[in-house]
Amino acid sequence: MKKLSIKNKNNESSRDFVEQYLQSCSTKEQFVHEVSNYLSDLKIEFYEYIGTLLKYAGFTNPHVTREGDVNCRFDATLIDSKHTVPIEIKSPREDKEINIKAIRQAFENKIVLLSRRFYPSSPEASSLALAFNYPASRSDVYELVDDIKTSFGYNIGLIDIHDLVRIVYDVPKNGRILNFDYIHTFQGKLDYEKATIKR
Repeated sequence: MKKLSIKNKNNESSRDFVEQYLQSCSTKEQFVHEVSNYLSDLKIEFYEYIGTLLKYAGFTNPHVTREGDVNCRFDATLIDSKHTVPIEIKSPREDKEINIKAIRQAFENKIVLLSRRFYPSSPEASSLALAFNYPASRSDVYELVDDIKTSFGYNIGLIDIHDLVRIVYDVPKNGRILNFDYIHTFQGKLDYEKATIKR
């Protein structure tokens, strides 16, 4: 597939890149391919672009830290009046796949959010791990996610860039909105078909 060229890629505002690809791509498959390829560029501020994608997906109040900022407890937070969700982000500079370390951090994020009460949340609200790709099907990651659920009752959710980008496309192009009842409490690998509902 021919790669689309976006002008001034290195200087382009993260707020503009989604709109440009939405206008340039004729299919969802092309959109996912091009945006994912763009986000694989190690020179961009990956966390900032994740914040942009979350807003386009329909999260009204996502808070994303600057990549490498160790003073912030969570990489990103989906702030909600009842079910605030913390997100552990792994950029391509760190790891391409969601790994054991990301799950442990997501688990720790959940404990810290409930105990320190930075934002309103609940025991059933998810704590997410996000990276470029899901783990391999036989990865120990899935077993650890299940163990955390069994032992502590906490939902650790996994989402990769490709599914997030698919949601970003579906919202404006296919008239869909986030299914917050699912998003706020899912466990394990994101079920893309449940993530959005018809507007």
